[in-house]
Amino acid sequence: MNIAFIQIFHNPGKSLIPTLRKNIDLLRADDHFYVVLDGCTDNSQSLAQEFIGEANNRVTVIHTPDLHEILALNCALAETREHNPRAVVHLQGDMIVEPLNFDIVREFLYSRTDFGIASLRMGGCPSKEISEFNFSEGAYGHKGRMRFLGAKLYVAEVCVVVRGPLILSDELLDLVGWQIDPKLAPHSYDDIDLSLISRESGFTNYFIETPYRSDVTWGTTRNENRSFTESVDISYSKNKQYVYEKHSLNQSWSLCPGHGVNLTLAGLCPSSYYWRGMLFNSILTYPDSRNLLVHNLMRVCRKLAFKLSNRDFESGNKVT
Repeated sequence: MNIAFIQIFHNPGKSLIPTLRKNIDLLRADDHFYVVLDGCTDNSQSLAQEFIGEANNRVTVIHTPDLHEILALNCALAETREHNPRAVVHLQGDMIVEPLNFDIVREFLYSRTDFGIASLRMGGCPSKEISEFNFSEGAYGHKGRMRFLGAKLYVAEVCVVVRGPLILSDELLDLVGWQIDPKLAPHSYDDIDLSLISRESGFTNYFIETPYRSDVTWGTTRNENRSFTESVDISYSKNKQYVYEKHSLNQSWSLCPGHGVNLTLAGLCPSSYYWRGMLFNSILTYPDSRNLLVHNLMRVCRKLAFKLSNRDFESGNKVT
């Protein structure tokens, strides 16, 4: 299953090369990696050109004029379409995926003839209140549960997936003309929109808890929507209303229709690199305690986690 990987960056700074050096290990013989530099004003272009020389023609750099997430992704999708990948993986700029377990996910999805869209972070189904969904977040997400990292990958069929890393099948992309709905620009609810299109077209969506790293402190490098005048909250609210109207979500969606897949895959125990990410995120998002002793202890732990988990990504090995 040949895959096109797309990762979008905006002024990533010195984290760009360590991120790419780790994610390049995801590629197999027929895969390709697309680095999108969206409105970058730092030295990302020169750094990316340096990386291309290391990557043996497996990387293409795409420049976009500060379009933000959805429209920058559309530019990349238009180019990847020419190479006929079986699937596209969309990674946000602060995401690093563990390659060995991803290979297991790749084989699982390859075996499912009805695969539409999958998330390695979060998935869910409608709640009893039609205005919301109930989502489950994996251990590697920003608010995932803290637990011992074993060698199992948890798979659940869901109605909708949310947040990257996202995997989109070529059949789903064919349905939408290899373009995310531009009315959703600059961001928000595009993953839910694609999930609903997938289900309405008879495909199956999956949440697959798989090791990846995206620490809370790495965050976004955009302080605002830049080319867009609307705030983040306005964009989210506007797109939520648009998607609900677009798909005519009504009381018939107030209950989950039920799913037949909930299983585990025999994975590999991730390295300490991914365990540390889960630990930092758990500490940094731990709720405030009314107990003064616990509250003060967590303040100290958060300060330490903040220093240990910053934008200076741990360097990966050189590409060979």
